Amino acid sequence: MYGLVLEGGGARGSYHIGAYKALEDLGITDEISVVTGTSIGSINGAMIVQGDADYAEKMWREAIYSMAVKVDDELVYDLIHGDKSIKNLPRDLSSIVNVFSKGGLDITPLKELLNAKVDEEKVRNSKMKLGLVTVNISDLQPLELYIDEIPEGELVNYLIASSYLPGFKMEPLSGKYYLDGGFYDRMPIKMLKRVDVDKAIAIRTHKDKVDKEILNNENIIMVEPKQELFGIYDITPENGVYGLNLGYYDTMRTFKNLYGEKYYIEPFEEKFAFEFFNRDVEVMKRVNGIMKNEEGSVYRNYYEKSIPTLFKILNIDDGNLSDLLIAALEVRLTSLEVDQFKIYTVEELLEKVKGSQFCQMEDRESILAILVSRINPVNILNSEEIITNVLDILFE
Repeated sequence: MYGLVLEGGGARGSYHIGAYKALEDLGITDEISVVTGTSIGSINGAMIVQGDADYAEKMWREAIYSMAVKVDDELVYDLIHGDKSIKNLPRDLSSIVNVFSKGGLDITPLKELLNAKVDEEKVRNSKMKLGLVTVNISDLQPLELYIDEIPEGELVNYLIASSYLPGFKMEPLSGKYYLDGGFYDRMPIKMLKRVDVDKAIAIRTHKDKVDKEILNNENIIMVEPKQELFGIYDITPENGVYGLNLGYYDTMRTFKNLYGEKYYIEPFEEKFAFEFFNRDVEVMKRVNGIMKNEEGSVYRNYYEKSIPTLFKILNIDDGNLSDLLIAALEVRLTSLEVDQFKIYTVEELLEKVKGSQFCQMEDRESILAILVSRINPVNILNSEEIITNVLDILFE
């Protein structure tokens, strides 16, 4: 049996639900006996355990700030995304001072939502066991609690306690003050040592490193975003949908061993990549010319200089020709704005980029804006020109 672990992450919680929907489609959810979570992970966990993942998905698709805190949605959006110039500073400071003069953000909407939608009886009677983490700051004590350790009728209070972020108006819950469980353990994998599971599936919402003990444990399956996620306070329907999609397809990547950093590509043999790069002599000459590798043998220059230069430009330190082909495809696919959220074959993607040129894109000043996670920062301007021209040749 599996234990499912949901890392805290605020607005990024949609990633959890997208991942769970993928586990459903993979036929794995029937093997999940325990769900542990911190902060938003505990709330999503409760919805999963009570059998309402579909409702949670709907909520994330419609998510706005005022579903969690008593605020003006447009004002908060503008504070996060709007013009940060000096002229707006008085307005921004006034809004912030106004919130904290009242003791912090009022989370009455979150309490009302949880009281309306969390069914404690269903959670207690579920075949899955819920666990959560919080910090009791009244007693200076971290708490790792399973549902049978939470007093009857108090589940919603403990879900709120697990999610009590700094900035929220501090109010006692059952006579005690609590702080977000992420200050003790944002990803409660170690809680699973107290229950009978064979493996853990950890759904991450952050890209920072984890303990080696966790990273090197073959019984822990880690699903984590390779793409940057939005901020933990940035609650919008657009982010909700993006997080759902990213969580779904990243989980598919993990369990189906799909290739790609941004796109999701079915595995293919190294021979396919070798044949792609093994071009006729005229193509090799043109690539060598762009790389300024024109003296001597065409073949040696191509395989010993030009191809290694592509590896360097695309920031591939230890890879093979399949990795190079994927990186090249992702550069061009991104420039063409091809839909990210679909599982492709390499043949399908090559057909999409066939005959394409980067300069066909509109409203892009530089390839650098797209390739910030791909391009090696060394000699970036030259690298930009080289990769653009080489891909024009390889994909013509």
